[in-house]
Amino acid sequence: MIFPNINANLMNKKLCLGILSLFSLCGLAQTPADSVQVQQLNEAVVNSARIVKKTGGYILFPSSFQRQHTTNGLDLLCVLRLPGVKIDPVEKNIISTTSSGKVIVLINGVESSLDNLQTLPQEMVAKVEISTIVPAKYGSHVAAVIDVRTRLVNHGYAFGANAMNALTTSYNDDGAWAKYFHRNATLGLQYNFKANDVTKAFTEGHQSFLYPDGRSRLRSKSGSYEGNDFRSDNAVLTYALVIPKQRVVDVKGGFSSDRFPQRTLHERVWGGAASDLFTLTHSKENRTHLRAYYEENLSPADKLTLSAAGAWLNNRYKRGLRTSLLNNVYDVEGEKYSWRGEADFQHTFANGHTLNVGYQHANSFTRNSYLGTNNAMFRFHDATHFAYAQWSGNWDKLYFALGLGGSRENFGESQEQHVFWTFQPNLSLDYVFNDVWSLNYRYEQVPTLPTLSELSAYPHQDDANIFSIGNAGLRGFSTNINALTLSFQRAGTTAFAYVNHEYAHQRIADQEVQLRDENFWISINNHINTHHLDLGLYFSQDLWNRAVNVYVEPKFSWDKSIYLSSAALQSASLPNPPRTSNGYFNLQTGLTAYWRAWSLTAYYRSASEQLIGPILVHKYAVSDVKLGYQWHKVSLSLGLRNAFSSGKTMHQERISSVLPSTNIIGNLGFRNMLYVSCSWSLFKGRQNKARNIKDIRSSWDNGIVK
Repeated sequence: MIFPNINANLMNKKLCLGILSLFSLCGLAQTPADSVQVQQLNEAVVNSARIVKKTGGYILFPSSFQRQHTTNGLDLLCVLRLPGVKIDPVEKNIISTTSSGKVIVLINGVESSLDNLQTLPQEMVAKVEISTIVPAKYGSHVAAVIDVRTRLVNHGYAFGANAMNALTTSYNDDGAWAKYFHRNATLGLQYNFKANDVTKAFTEGHQSFLYPDGRSRLRSKSGSYEGNDFRSDNAVLTYALVIPKQRVVDVKGGFSSDRFPQRTLHERVWGGAASDLFTLTHSKENRTHLRAYYEENLSPADKLTLSAAGAWLNNRYKRGLRTSLLNNVYDVEGEKYSWRGEADFQHTFANGHTLNVGYQHANSFTRNSYLGTNNAMFRFHDATHFAYAQWSGNWDKLYFALGLGGSRENFGESQEQHVFWTFQPNLSLDYVFNDVWSLNYRYEQVPTLPTLSELSAYPHQDDANIFSIGNAGLRGFSTNINALTLSFQRAGTTAFAYVNHEYAHQRIADQEVQLRDENFWISINNHINTHHLDLGLYFSQDLWNRAVNVYVEPKFSWDKSIYLSSAALQSASLPNPPRTSNGYFNLQTGLTAYWRAWSLTAYYRSASEQLIGPILVHKYAVSDVKLGYQWHKVSLSLGLRNAFSSGKTMHQERISSVLPSTNIIGNLGFRNMLYVSCSWSLFKGRQNKARNIKDIRSSWDNGIVK
C-alpha cells in the first residue's frame, strides 16, 4: 500500500573455493586441501539427479558433461537450464519466465552480475542454489535468487579472457580478468568492452491524426540510424581482507563509460507533404563508484553487517529534432551524486528460527541543465529510508518466511517536494509433501514510485506537432502479487505448474492524447486498475545419462485494464476504451546435447504481448542455436540467432480515438546473426577457510531527465 505516497549433504569432504568478481568478493567456509584442480563433485551422492529439491527452491549439480563442455561460470549456468529462469549469454540478461519479478545473481551469497560469472573457472563451481523464498534485504518483486557456490582460494592465481563477436554485423562483447590470492587477501582486476553497430537498427511508424471537426490525416515513417558504434568500457579493481570466523573488510572501486557518439535517427515521412525528420540522441556517460563492506560476528548466534556505497555520474546528452522547417535541438548536461548505507542484524534462535532486522538509507543529488532555445535547469534530491524485519523457520514440513518493510521517499525538484510512504508486507510458505512433491505460495505487495522523468514538467518535442510531458502530481501505486506453484522432482524429471496474479490499483499509465492548438500532447496519470494473470507449466527431462536435456514451458497470459471514473472526466473523447483486455499464448522450449567434445544447445521463445492501459506491446519470437567444441581449457562455439526472422523486435500500438498509432523497432543485425564465441581460463591455487562476504547495491539510476 502506498499513501500520497527462497541441503543436501553432498560430499564427504567439504569443498569450498572463493572467487573475486567485478563488483564483489566472496568466501565460503571450508576445509583446506592441497589442490582445487583435482577435486570434483561426487554425483552418485545425489542419485544421478541433476536437480535436488530443497526448502524454498532447488539445488543444481553440474554433470560431468556440462563441466567438460564449459570453461567459465556463466557458460555453466546457461547449460544447467535453471527451472523458471532464462539466461541470454549474447545480450547478457537474465529474466524469470514465470513472473515479472527480477532475478538476483549471487556468488557465495554476494550480489553479483553475469559479467562476474565469466571470471569463475568452471572447476571452482560446486553447485547452484535457486531460492524462491527471498530474504527481505534484497527488496521487493524478486522472483528468484540464484546463488553460485564456489570453493575459496588462499594461495594462487587465476586469469582468463572471453570474446563474443558477430560475423554478420558489428557486435562485440569482450573481456579479460586476473586475480591474485595471498593468505587472507585477494586482489582482482576486470575489464569489459562492448560495441554495437547502430546503423542496422530501424523503425517503422504509422499514425492517424483525428480532429474533432471530422478532419483526419494519415502519416507513415520509415527510419534508420546513422553514426558510430555504441561503446561501453568497464574496469573494476577489488581488494578484500578476510579474518576467518571474525571479521571481513571489503573495498572496491571502478569506472565505466557508455557513449553513443554521433547517433542520428533519419526518418522519411510521407502522408501529406513528404519530409525528412532527423532525431539527434548523442550521449556520453561516465560513472565512478566506490563500495565498502564490514562484517563482524558478535557471537555464534549474532552477526552484524555494515556497508556503504557511493557513485558519481556525469552525462552529456544531445537531443532534438530537425526538419526543413524546424530546428529544435538542445543539450542536457547532467550530474548525479549518490550514496547508500545499510545495516543488517541477524539472530539465530535455539530452535533454528532466524530474525533479521535492517535499515537502509540512500541519498542522491541530481542537476540537469538544458541548453537550447529555452534554457532551463532542474535540481533533484532523492532521499530514501527503508526499514524491514523478517522472521523465518519451519514447523515440521512447512517452511515459512514472514517479512514486513516500510519506506519513506522524498523527491525534491527545485522547490517542489514529492513525499511517498510505502508499506511492503510479504509472506512465503513452502510445504514439502515428500521427496517428490511440494507446494509453494508467495504473497507480496510491491510499491512503484514515479521516476524523475515522469515527475518532470519539462516538455519534450517528439515530432513536428507531437509533445510529451510528465506529471508532477503522480502518486505511487502498489501491486499485490499472489503466486502458487506445485512442483514435482524425481531423478531426471523436473516439472511444476504455476499461477500468478498481479493486481495494481491506480496504476501510472498513458492518458488519452490531448489536442491543443493543432498539437497533440501525451501525458500520464494514475487512472487505471490493472490485472495480469499467468497460467503456466514447466517440464524438463534428462535423457541418456544426462547427455541430453529437453524442456518445454507453455504459458497463457491475460491482461485487463479498468479505467477509473476520474479518467473519463479527463478523457471525454474516450469514455469507453475500445480494448480493456488481451490474452496471449506463449511457448518456450530448449535442448542441450553432448557428444564427446561437441555440444549443441537450442532455444526458442514464441511471441508475447502485454496490455497496460492504451498501450499494447508485442514482442517478436526469439531463437538461438549454438554448436560448441571444447579443446583443453578453451571453449569455442558457433551460433545462429533469430534464423528466418524479419529483424523486428517489438511492435507497440497506441489505442486512441485521437492519435491511434503503431511503432515498430528492430535491428537487422540480429536477423540471421552468425556469431562466434571463445572463452578461456586458467586457475591454480590452494584452498583456505573464509567467511561469506556480502555486497550492497548503490544507486545506478542515472537520474538524467531526457
